[in-house]
Amino acid sequence: MIYLHVPFCETKCPYCAFNSFTAPLVEAQSYVSAVLRQLENDIGLYNFRHADSLYIGGGTPSMLAAKLYKPFFEALKGVLTGEAEITVEANPASLVKEWAEGMAELGANRISIGVQSFDDRKLKRLGRTHTAQEAIEAIGIAKSAGFEEISVDFIYAVKGDTLNLLLNDLRIAAELGVTHISAYQLTVENNRALQKIDRNLEKRFSLAIDVAGYPRYEVSNYGKKPSRHNAGYWNGLEYLGLGAGATGTARADDGWIRYEPLKSIGAYIADPRAKTIEKISQIIYNSERLMLGLRCNEGFERSRLTVEQLKRAKFLLAGGKLMARGDRLYNTDLWIGDEIWLYLNQ
Repeated sequence: MIYLHVPFCETKCPYCAFNSFTAPLVEAQSYVSAVLRQLENDIGLYNFRHADSLYIGGGTPSMLAAKLYKPFFEALKGVLTGEAEITVEANPASLVKEWAEGMAELGANRISIGVQSFDDRKLKRLGRTHTAQEAIEAIGIAKSAGFEEISVDFIYAVKGDTLNLLLNDLRIAAELGVTHISAYQLTVENNRALQKIDRNLEKRFSLAIDVAGYPRYEVSNYGKKPSRHNAGYWNGLEYLGLGAGATGTARADDGWIRYEPLKSIGAYIADPRAKTIEKISQIIYNSERLMLGLRCNEGFERSRLTVEQLKRAKFLLAGGKLMARGDRLYNTDLWIGDEIWLYLNQ
């Protein structure tokens, strides 16, 4: 797995916690050159050979011209497998025909569009720069460029949300032929005016997405064809993290390491090989696998449980909160995955 982080944004949304900046695009070429230097270094450093998924996220990857990505894709020849899932993120405000066609020509076969809503008033509250019509047009552009796998992001639990508003978003997405939906609950630590938590509304919206033909396979993700890249995270696969503020993981002699290149665009361009490194013990690694496995239908291996956790898991199995298939255990209710994880670890 490979993740490339593109931290450039036109504006900074008030709810965004990702490493992104309204940096001038004059730095874009230097940024791509820095990514290539990090890639060359880290492939050897972590003995990385092959990847069956690439995810280009941000930030706003669609702000950078498709031609700027060409050297990056050329550098990955021989690394990406022939059937690799290659996802690019895009913002409706910057997704244009030339960019979509250029990325598809480079090999991208999946696109994730930050729609957030098809309601103009809600988009304005969220500080988005695009309109509902531009979001609709962006999906059309992606389809005409040849993308068959099209995912859209929705945000819910926003002040002013109603079930009818959310269902209308879902209806439009389905009519446009979207194949995957990511629905995220708004979390804004310092702006409670935006946020409105309604658990009943959340569950009804989630059920509606599932019934509409998008099976739920993770707390926030729905689709008949799950994202291979995301599943890799949940299963604890190694991945290269490229770009300012990206993260990556690799095996180490005594466990695992998690690393992060410098977050500042300027600092990263100056030294793309510099990074902070965190050692992850096998105990912490196992705990993370449990937490993530409980949030999706991937489950987790029974062998990752300690003796005490196994006792608690047997209690949950008897109560129907967990189910077993062979050596793997699965959560029967994704809504309470975090609570089950806390119970197993108390």
